[in-house]
Parts: sequence; structure tokens; C-alpha cells
Amino acid sequence: MSDKVEPKGIAFIQCVGSRNIDVKPYCSQVCCMYATKEAIVTKEHSPEIDTTIFHNDVRAPGKGHQELTTRAAEEFKIRYVKCLPTRVSLNPANKKLAISYAETAEGKTKTLEVDMVVLCPAVIPKSGTADLAKTLGIDISEYGFLKSLGAPAPVDTNVPGIYLCGGCEGPKDISSSVAQASAAAARAALRTTLVKAEFKGVTVKERVVDKEPRIGVFVCHCGINIGAVVDVPKIVEFAKDLNGVVDAEELLFACSKDAAAKIKEAIEKHDLNRVIVASCTPRTHEPLFRATCEEAGLNPYLFEMVNIREHDSWVHSHQPEEATQKAMDLVRMAVAKARLLHPLERFETDVSETAMVLGGGVAGLITAKTVADKGFKTYLVESRGKLGGNVNRSFVPLENIDVSDMLDSLIKQVENHKNIEVFLSTKLKEVKGSIGNFDVTLFQGEQPKIVKVGTIIVATDAEELKPEGLYGYAQYDSVFTVQEFRRMVGEKKLVDGENVVMILCAGAREKEGRTYCSAVCCSEAIDSALKVKEAHPNSEVYILYRDIVVSWKDEVYYREAREKGITFIRYEKKNPPEVSMVGNHLAVNVKDIITGAELTIPANKVVLATPLVPARDYEELSSTLKVSLTTQGFFLEAHPKLRPLDFATDGIHLCGTCHSPQGFSETVCQALGAASRALIPLMKGKVVNEPITADVDSAKCIACANCEAVCEYGAIKVDKVAEVNPFLCKGCGVCAVECPASAITMHHFTDDQLSAMIKAALETWPPEGKPKALAFFCNWCAYAGADMAGVSRFQYPPSVRIIRVMCTGRIDQRHILQAFLLGADGVLIGGCHPGDCHYISGNLKAEKRVEQLKGWLKEAGMEPERLRLEWASAGEGKKIAEIIQDFTSQLEKLGPNPLRKQVKVKP
Repeated sequence: MSDKVEPKGIAFIQCVGSRNIDVKPYCSQVCCMYATKEAIVTKEHSPEIDTTIFHNDVRAPGKGHQELTTRAAEEFKIRYVKCLPTRVSLNPANKKLAISYAETAEGKTKTLEVDMVVLCPAVIPKSGTADLAKTLGIDISEYGFLKSLGAPAPVDTNVPGIYLCGGCEGPKDISSSVAQASAAAARAALRTTLVKAEFKGVTVKERVVDKEPRIGVFVCHCGINIGAVVDVPKIVEFAKDLNGVVDAEELLFACSKDAAAKIKEAIEKHDLNRVIVASCTPRTHEPLFRATCEEAGLNPYLFEMVNIREHDSWVHSHQPEEATQKAMDLVRMAVAKARLLHPLERFETDVSETAMVLGGGVAGLITAKTVADKGFKTYLVESRGKLGGNVNRSFVPLENIDVSDMLDSLIKQVENHKNIEVFLSTKLKEVKGSIGNFDVTLFQGEQPKIVKVGTIIVATDAEELKPEGLYGYAQYDSVFTVQEFRRMVGEKKLVDGENVVMILCAGAREKEGRTYCSAVCCSEAIDSALKVKEAHPNSEVYILYRDIVVSWKDEVYYREAREKGITFIRYEKKNPPEVSMVGNHLAVNVKDIITGAELTIPANKVVLATPLVPARDYEELSSTLKVSLTTQGFFLEAHPKLRPLDFATDGIHLCGTCHSPQGFSETVCQALGAASRALIPLMKGKVVNEPITADVDSAKCIACANCEAVCEYGAIKVDKVAEVNPFLCKGCGVCAVECPASAITMHHFTDDQLSAMIKAALETWPPEGKPKALAFFCNWCAYAGADMAGVSRFQYPPSVRIIRVMCTGRIDQRHILQAFLLGADGVLIGGCHPGDCHYISGNLKAEKRVEQLKGWLKEAGMEPERLRLEWASAGEGKKIAEIIQDFTSQLEKLGPNPLRKQVKVKP
């Protein structure tokens, strides 16, 4: 029972009932990150609460997880204590909970008193699992979960046609569950008959919109994600007074089924013909809310979304008043645009029933075969001269599964498949088009080949780090990477009686650069160590580690390694081991933080567990495909939980180690999952295109042909007047800016709509001395980067109001001048890096306009520094936060826009 008093101290205790042979011997996989996230949320809302996490090993192998635990400790001051408490008792004197523990690093028994203890218990099979397994005739594992056939077939069961996914197969996080679900769907699809159903639109009679706007505004709490920072009731009351708004309501979770029903009910009750939802990013939830409107008979393009989570509450979590004011501005801007929205009609295009898979490793081979087995032509493109990949793992660590025979068989099946055409020693040169109809140029030597495909899957392998200069690698002959050592073990090149020292996290989990955990290194090291002890019982094996990170199934092998005499020595990040040559043999010096002893270990061989690193061609591939990379250099998915196997660009998917370092089982799951995602448009045969395209007013057109000259897609042809082919138009908006007669309208991002948003953003001003700026961010890179800043909780000043455009090439100089004339202290434009523009060259056109405009500002007596253009990718959330911080500081030094005095403004 809660005492209704906010706690001053909270402790999280990990591994409660897990990794314990007397309770549950396995690791529950997700607890470390759950505790870290909840601890961060606690500190975000109440920074003064002292927060401690008691842990065994910190297991954060997922994409971005290690970085989050680092930020939790360094930025949020969450204390990680390596130990498992022995007792929790109530202190009757002060009613606090007393935690008794022995801190590993100091070796002292201590007591910590807190107000709340949060236990992280084991994940266990759902009740009824055994009965379900019996009914279906499928096996269960020794831990009571439904059992798959293992790494080569991670979703298959002993009963053909029955597949597993999610937590029923074992503990896993959301992104892994989603990927595995897609994998199971792919396996099921191969057992079904391909039937193409006709596309059926909404049957509800479309509402009449040919009258004054009647706008409904729905403001989401998102639990505490928004509501704990932004004053949602205040926003709702504010919205009710805006011109055109006839209904404003709060929603606890706008994306829930109940909220959808409430929105549809409001549309009917208040005869709404425009809808606005203020919640999270439109990049993930806009399709959901459009569909909700459509089900109520409202054209989906009469919907507008306001991002008050990623762009507000999450990045201004310690400034609730400023965040609330910013949310009010953003809602006002959305209402101003919504009043000018018009119904738009989507259109269908046929899909080229062909797929392209980039990469001939395990992931690429499985993906290509899965798509081809479903009956679709598949091009498999490999840059090297043979299939098989560049990370040759012959064994799955700890499962003792030899995959070399499976890989050889898979290669033969792919090479002989009637639906697969293999291109070896081939480079991807150019990609044009969109989902359903990509025109791809390949180069095999000097010979170009152009093919048309409906979908593209990126499955190129990452590479093993060769850590020259680290721990004597490439300096001493007896220092190897773990992959090199595993090959030596397999080839029986070791001598009984040798000392082998393995150093984990060699070049991984660093302060800068390779900040991530490589996920499989610990398992590979333990597997190699067990094989050494089995073949050479007189050899001594030492494993030097910071945290042991193994999968939930592999915990038993970690325990077995200790029982068989393999010595584990824990070292601190700040005090890593040192490798030197003493006489004619190697010596490893390390401080064991458990015993406190300084050790010198003679070594015949030193083995470095190095991480997988991005392949050297990832940047070039990213630029060619117009898809983003993470700050670590791996490919960036559309959403880490909802769409882990999709890029933000529809029709392009990813899987395998190009996504992130991962084990064999995860690679197989992702490969099947990516095939499943790619098969969706191929099986449908048609795709529905967004009507966000250009339109020409023939009465205004002067046939100057500027639009035709700047269109990268050949979508505009000029005879007596310009005409736009909507099937070719991609909606960048460059032509609308270049038209001297203002004859081109860019649907959904019209000049009037953008102008109304600019005016609405600048109706009020912050306290004196605080700047207010506008930002125009492209949908694909800078806007997505701002989303990433929000997801990562990178804080920055609430000084900028972001307007989303599809491309920076859509930004007219008149928009920027309008902002300055209305008193904006600055204008920030954020676009894709040169060469990475989603619309080929829109960002470069924006760059030329900005440089010209800076000259005009200088001639007019205004500081050109008030106008700024920055490049940022979708993965550069930290950079976006730093840019806004720096721009705000610069504007503070420049002072208010001198034109603001001439504008009648509201305080």
C-alpha cells in the first residue's frame, strides 16, 4: 500500500530468481534494460531521487543499449553496484528498507537505506504453456518454454507447419520479438497458396468538407511520457479558443483502441472535418491516425499531427513551463495549417514482382531463397567473388552446431534456384524510383546492368575488427582475435599445457567510437575456452572480463566453464589489462577487482574478443540507397521496436549484422523477417502511393521550363504548359520553389499552409533575453534526427519551433524572409548530408538559396548568422541537440531580431 509520499531513494535489484540454479537458472534477458530505463524515467521526473541498480553482470547487447547504460551512469547519475544483496529488511525506526550487500569493487559489507525497492524477477513461461504444447504436439524446453529447432531454424518446431515467435519461445525484448514474428510469418507464407486479393478501400461515406473548418484537437498524455512534463489540460483549454476548433479533448494513450473509438465518435458528434492529434512523431503514428479518420469517413489528408513528445516533453523534461508553452505554439501552428488542408486522393501503382538482395552471406542467402521460394524473381548481389560472406563462423557458439555443411547446401540451393540470379563481384551504382518500382544500376566490372525491382533488402555482412596496436595485436605473434583462435582450435593447432588468456571487450564498449557491446564475443570466448579444456585438460584458460554477456540459453555454459576450472577475472574499464613480452613469453598484468589482487599471468597465447564493426562500404551503400546509418556506422532502422527490419524509406529492408552485431540465430530470424516484409508488396501486386505530389495551375504557367530542368525524376514535361506525372513525382517540392509564376502547388505542404504555420509560430514570444527561432527540417534526416534526440532524451533549449517539410529543397526564400519579417530571431534549416538527399539534390538547391539569402540579409543590415543550414542524418540525434544548443547560444549573443519591435506581438 502506497504512503503517497515521493521516495527519496530507490533501489533496483536484478536477477531476483534468475541465474539461480535453485530457482531459474537462466538469464531473463530484458531485466538490465528494463531497470535502466525505469531508473532513467525516475530521474527525468524527479532528479533529486537517489537511484541505485544492484546487478550481477550488466547485459546490454541490443542496439543502443550499452550506450543507454553509459548515459544512465554518467548523465543521470544512476549508481550501478555489482553485487547481489543478501538481505532486505525494514528499519522500524525510520520505516526505510535496509539493503545489506557486499560491494565487489571494495570487498566491504555495506547497508543502503531506501524508500522503495524494485525487484527484477525472472521471466517464466505463461501458465498453460505445457497444456498448449501437449495439444499441439510440440516439444517444450527444459525451462518450460516452447522449444524451437535451434539456431539454423529458430522459429520451427518439431511439428512441420507450427512456428514460434515472441516470449513463448524464451525471454526476449520487443524488437527481437517483432523480428521473430516476421520470421514466423515468412515460414508460414511458404506453406500457403499465393492469392492476390483486390485492394478494398474504406466503405464509409466520405464526410462533406466543403464548408468552414470544424477542427477537433486531441492531446495525448502518453502515460507520463508527455503528461508528466507538459500541462495537457492547459493545452486542451488553449486549443478550444483557437479559430476553427470546435472540440478539444485529452487522451491517455492516443494510439490505443479506445482512443481511436473516441476520435471517431467525436468526428460524428461534432461534425468534424479536420482532426489534429498532439502526441508523438508522425513518422511512426501518422498512418494509424489517418486510418482512424478514414474509418470515420474523413479524408485521411484532412489530418495533421503535432509532435509534443520527441520534440518537446522528452527534450525539455526539466522545463515544464517552457515545454507547455512550446506545445501550445506547436498546436497553434497545426491548427493554422489544418484550416487550409484539402482532401487528397491516393492512387495505386503496379509492383515489379522482383526483389533484390544485397549481400551473399548467411542473411542474404536465406533472404533470397525465402523470397524466391515464394515464386518471385530475386537478384542476389555480392561485391566479392564468392557467396558465403566475410565473417566465416563454422560453429554456432555453445550450441556445438556445425553450420558449414548447412551453408554449403544453402549456397548450392541459391546458385541452382530457378528464381534467383546471382551477381558476383558486383557493385551497386545507382538506385532510382520508389517502393514497387526501383530502377537499380549494377556494375560488374565495367559493364553496367539496369534492373527493375519492387523491393530491396540490405543483408551485407559486418567485419571483424583487427585491433592493430591493441594488447600487442600485430606486434606479438601469439596475440590473436577470437575468430583466429577459434579456427586454430578447430584445426587442432594447440598444445596441451599452454596458458591461454582471453581479454573480452577488446575494442568494444569504449568511451568514444565503438561504444557498443558486440553481443556474441563472450559466448565465442566461453565456447573456445570449453573446447580448449576438453581437448587439452592440462591447459589453463583465463577469461578477463568486464561483464559476461550471454543469451538466456547460454547461461548454463557460463556456469559449466567455471565448474571446469576456467578462471574468470573481472577488470575495470578504467584499468584495463596490459600485455607485454617478458623474456620469450607474453605476460598479462591485470587487477582483479573482486579480490583486489594485482596479477601477472604468463601466457602462451593471448586471445582478444573483438567486436564486429561496420563494413567499409556501408557509407557508400547508405548514400546510394538514401538510407541512414547510426553514429556507430551500422544501418539505422525505421523504428527500433515497431519496424526493426525496415528502413524509413518504404520498400527497402535490412537484416543481419549490417543492422547490428548479433548471433547466428538472430541473423536467421532477421533474414526470414526481412523476407517477410519484402514479400508484402510483392504478394499484393500493387502499392498505394501518397498523393503528396506537385500540381500545376495551367492558367498561371508561363512555360518557362524551370520545373522540368530541376526535377530529378523526369516527372514534369513542358509543352504549352507544364504537366506533372503523379506516378513519377516524389513530392520533394523543389519545382514549386523554382516556379517564378507560383503556378505549382505542392500538395499537403502548400505555400499558404507553410506561411500560416510560420505566422502562428511567431504570435507569442518568450521572456526578454530568450530567443525564439524557427526550424525547417526535412522529413527523412533532420526531422528524424530530432526524433532520435527525443528518444535518446538529449536535452536542448526550448527555443526552436520545428516545421516539417519533405525536403529542404521545398523551402522557399520567401518562407525564411517571412519568418524574419515577423520577428524570428533565427531560422535553422536541417537537411540530409550532401550525397544522401532522399530526393537526390534537393539539399544542395537549399544550400544555394541559403547562401544567396545570407548575402541579402547582410546587405539589409541583419546578421547573416541568424540563418543557419546544417546537415544531420536520422541517426544523429545528439548532433541535432548540439546544433540547437549552439544556435540558441549564438542567438542569445546576437540579441533580439531588430525587426521584432515593428511587429505587434503577444507576450
